[in-house]
Amino acid sequence: MLHKNIKDLEWLLFFYSAPAKPVKNRMKIWRRLSRAGALHLKGAVYILPYNDENYELCQWLVSEITSMGGGGDFVRVEKIETISNKDIIGLFNQQREHEYYNIKKGLEELEIKINSIKKGGIRDDDKGLREQFKKYSKGFEEIHKIDFFSSKAGIDLKKEIKAAEEEVKKFIGVKFKKAEFHLSVKNVKDYQGRIWATRKRPFVDRMASAWLI
Repeated sequence: MLHKNIKDLEWLLFFYSAPAKPVKNRMKIWRRLSRAGALHLKGAVYILPYNDENYELCQWLVSEITSMGGGGDFVRVEKIETISNKDIIGLFNQQREHEYYNIKKGLEELEIKINSIKKGGIRDDDKGLREQFKKYSKGFEEIHKIDFFSSKAGIDLKKEIKAAEEEVKKFIGVKFKKAEFHLSVKNVKDYQGRIWATRKRPFVDRMASAWLI
């Protein structure tokens, strides 16, 4: 999320052209932009608030699209002449509200299910209720990461998530446990003097993750 003064905001405009086939390549770019929270401005032009992460994303996308035989560019601007920062923020918040909708509906269905059981309905799947809540909670967190301007929909839904968590905990009578990961310690000597391989022209995100094998 961004907490800059509205007058100090900067934007990244990303535009590209990719070969029509194979379709999966175009879908790959669209999904990546969608996961990053990009707003479809018009045509093949997308907009993101400027920060280091989004800037690097645009660099990666240009490289990826070029490797597909297409072309892409992006620019960093302080303002767009035909639309105000306030209106752009409004569009981002509308998009996040739309994405939050399914989470909100899911929580409402979960509440209805719990209330039905309380009134005498069949109770045979506490684990299912817990997993259902975790699914909605995870979905909320994924959208919340790209809720750049702390939309009202996100603030309200966060409260509902908290209330739902307490209700499910009380109803089932168990605590939620976060998954624990244990990493074994490796000996550096076991990995020296070997030949290493990675993908062609790795970008910075590849070098900073476990893609090197």
